[in-house]
Amino acid sequence: MKKRILSLTLAILIVSVFTFSFAGSFNVKTQSNVTKVYGTPNGVVKGSLAKHTFVAVHKIWKDGAHVVWYKIKYGSQFGWIKEADTVTKTYHRVIITKNVNVRKCTWGAIVGYLPEGKVVKVYGMTRDANGKVWWKIKFKGQYRYIHSALTSKYTIKPPVVKISQMYVAKKAVFVRKKPYQDKLGVLRKGKLIEVTGFDGMWAKVIYKGKKAYVYKTYLTRDLSFVSPYKVAVTAKALNVRKAPWKKVIGSLKKHQIVTVYGYKKDTLNQIWLKIKYNGRYGYISQKFTTSDKMLITKILEKGYKKVRVINKGGLNVRKAPARDIIGYLPKNAVVKFEKFYSNTSNWLEIKYHGKKAYIYAGPGYVVPVLD
Repeated sequence: MKKRILSLTLAILIVSVFTFSFAGSFNVKTQSNVTKVYGTPNGVVKGSLAKHTFVAVHKIWKDGAHVVWYKIKYGSQFGWIKEADTVTKTYHRVIITKNVNVRKCTWGAIVGYLPEGKVVKVYGMTRDANGKVWWKIKFKGQYRYIHSALTSKYTIKPPVVKISQMYVAKKAVFVRKKPYQDKLGVLRKGKLIEVTGFDGMWAKVIYKGKKAYVYKTYLTRDLSFVSPYKVAVTAKALNVRKAPWKKVIGSLKKHQIVTVYGYKKDTLNQIWLKIKYNGRYGYISQKFTTSDKMLITKILEKGYKKVRVINKGGLNVRKAPARDIIGYLPKNAVVKFEKFYSNTSNWLEIKYHGKKAYIYAGPGYVVPVLD
């Protein structure tokens, strides 16, 4: 008699361990051509469901052979179907608010974790012995559970970002192959990057021509963070517009140098540079410009007689190209030059304290100045 009571007690305990009750229900869709409906798990067959039938699951039960069963409404009564005969329909989405462990069942063995900011699909819910809610999710291809207290319902859809949208780094930030994975490089403060979409707390970007990820809190649309750079006009004349393809507000001459504060892409994926024109912002087409690093050897011989030092550390003045230093020009100093020697690695002949001298005019050291 004691053995029978003990066996019955163990059976009840086993059922209680493998039975999961839900405060609500979640939907599944049958995927077998004919899904058998049982009166009890492994019991008598009561009927069947056709393929692609949606049913609500009210309870989950796992038998001694580790086969998972779903309790469903069948006609006016309840029945049981095998999990293997179904696919799960998404219940809703949640966003992880703090790093959370992923477990085999409520308070079961830890099989991994999800980082803060990750958005996951929820396929069901259950409660533990204390009545706390746990979400059923998919983790590495299998159904697992996370504690709902470390999540929040994801009701706002990720913003749809056009390929033309450019963001700028507020601080230096790592660029990664995938969220929290291998680093591909560093996006420096003030540098622009193309954003193609968002995945939770991560921005999908194009980095050196390849898809990558950047933590989105380090990015902004505020162009005041952009590190300005300079370009020169290569067309005979270039219209300045209020916005890409919009009203013309002025024009620039060939070889005129302007500072770029940002850029946009139009519907044809063409880049327009944001510049300042007569005290306000305007846009010019990038394809009719060239950066100052490419400019020096092309246009210094075409009428320009002055240059401005742009090198951060200033520029040494030498007695002859690459010879003894006889002086120094600070950054932003403007100096008139006599000759440009492109055949001798970009050296300019200038007058320094009334005597002939030379400064280096390579890319990034000086830019031409209009009279």
